[in-house]
Formats: sequence, C-alpha cells, structure tokens
Amino acid sequence: MTAYLSTPGIDTPDLADAAAFGRLAERPPQVPTMPTGLAVIPITGWLTSRTSPLEAWGWVTSYERLHAHLHQALTDPKIQHIVLDIDSAGGTATGAFELADAIYAARAVKPITALAHFTACSGAYLLAAAASRIVVSQTSAVGSIGVRADHVDWSKRNEMEGIQVTTVSAGVHKNDLTPHEPISEQSLTTLTDQVQSLYRMFVSAVARYRSGLTEQAVRETEAAVYFGQEAIDQGLADERASPQAVIDRLAAEVGAASGQRLAAPLPRRVRYQARAMRMRATL
Repeated sequence: MTAYLSTPGIDTPDLADAAAFGRLAERPPQVPTMPTGLAVIPITGWLTSRTSPLEAWGWVTSYERLHAHLHQALTDPKIQHIVLDIDSAGGTATGAFELADAIYAARAVKPITALAHFTACSGAYLLAAAASRIVVSQTSAVGSIGVRADHVDWSKRNEMEGIQVTTVSAGVHKNDLTPHEPISEQSLTTLTDQVQSLYRMFVSAVARYRSGLTEQAVRETEAAVYFGQEAIDQGLADERASPQAVIDRLAAEVGAASGQRLAAPLPRRVRYQARAMRMRATL
C-alpha cells in the first residue's frame, strides 16, 4: 500500500516549530460526532503505522490513531452509526491488516459505512472493504489491490560523488536491500517473497470482507483502479451517491431511529475537497 498524493496547500504548519508539533502529538484522539449519533472518522493522506503530528493537517493518518477512534465510537452509547470518510491512496502495509480486522469485527457491533471521498485505493481500500458497506461517487477511485516494494540503488551516484561505503555485517540477510549496492539475487528473491506474501494476505482479506467476491475475482482486478459505477460493477463497492448526500441520509436515519427531529441543516457537514491528485498506489 504505497502511494503518493498531492496535499492541500492550506493551514501549512511551520516545520521548524518543534514545540508546536510536540503539542499536536499530545492531543488525545477525538472522533467528530453529530448530535444525531453519527460518528465520522476521517482517513486522509498517507497511511502510517504510528501516530504523527502531521495528522493534524490531514497529510497522514495512522493506524494507531484510527484504532483509538474506532474504539471511542464503538464504546460511546450515543453513537449508532460509524462513517469512514476516506480520501487516501494507501500507505504502509505494517499495521494495516490488524486495523482492517478490527473494523471487520466492529461492524458486527455497529454499522460502518466506508465513504470513498474521493479516493480509497490500496491500503485505504483494504480498510474500506472491512466496513459494512462501501459508497462511491461518480468520480470516486477505489481498488489498486496490489503490493509494491522499491529498492533504490545509490551506488552510481555515490561513485560520481566520490563516496565509498564499506559495510561489515553478520548474518546472511543483514545487508539485504542495501541502497549502496545493486540489488543481489538473494535480496531480490527475499523481497519478492515478501511482496507475494503480503499480496496473498491482501487478496484473502478483501475476499473475506466482501462476501460477494472470490479470491480469484479479486486477483483478476490485477491491482487496477476503478471509478464510480465501474467499481460497483466489479463488486468493489455497493452504492453510488454524492458524499454529502450519504452523510445527510445516514444522519437523518440515525436521528429518526433515536426519535430526534432535524429542524435545521446539520452543523457538521462533510465537504467536498476537490484536489488535483497524482496517484501511484501500491499496498
């Protein structure tokens, strides 16, 4: 689940302000909730294993913080429905499957809607697939069920810059994938095995979460990205609707179920964020 996204250019933090970043890291996770009992959990940007101050600007989202948000929503008796508001092309595989399994288990407790708003690819699609239902808009992108790992060889650049790296290691695999040498056959075999293992896990998980899909059907997508109705036709999504319409409908349904009346528009609304995206997704 590796991906590269353009990021919004507003509310840019001062990267030199270490104290501000420290304060952000200490903030307890808070799930945006509506008075109707709807919890909206944002999943944006690059997906990482551990919490980062960059989450405050939506540049990254950590599986660690999402676990906390999910637990908070599940244990809050006022919350009746959970929405995963997703705009991410993926991220690291480490921690992704653990969170996806937690979402899958949680949907037996409370309904969970995954909203592709507007990208839920690779690792982000893994999380969406674990939800009770996936909703896409006509331009939402989902899929990219695949895995990629990169090896960067800096040896030529080092040579041109007059840099010579001498490595002493113990253990046959300790120096695998070093960037200071061309990749060895051993390293390539090891990396390929790891990628294939993660791919098998990815395919199996999506087929298990999405009851209408077989592992063969998931493999046949060949990590392609599908948009709107095409995603529904492939069995990767369940419904096509605008993000705002979905939020409004779910809030009304939850409010009606709890005997509340909506006399005015919802104070919190999931807003469209039209962004230029460049997407290169892997698991």
